[in-house]
Amino acid sequence: QAHFAYTVDLFTFVTFYVEQETLPEIVKQLIAQPVSTIMTKRHLATVEQDTDIERVLAIFAEQRFKKLPVKDGHERVVGVISRGELVRYIVSQLLQE
Repeated sequence: QAHFAYTVDLFTFVTFYVEQETLPEIVKQLIAQPVSTIMTKRHLATVEQDTDIERVLAIFAEQRFKKLPVKDGHERVVGVISRGELVRYIVSQLLQE
């Protein structure tokens, strides 16, 4: 069984799939939706403020996340750690040694 990958760009979408309504009307309907309609609901991960960097690296490697919310002891999000920030931190520490 052959498997074909299809890429649909915005022009293709507008040309072939948007026939009954204008693009501004569709965009207006889409942005009126709550964020819950597009948010990620599976494979969620957060870290606590005191999580060690080794664990954060493992989560980035295992889950292929680019950013992780950081929570305090009261389960409130107090920041975000990105893969790029972590790499820059490690490189800067190595360069200082």
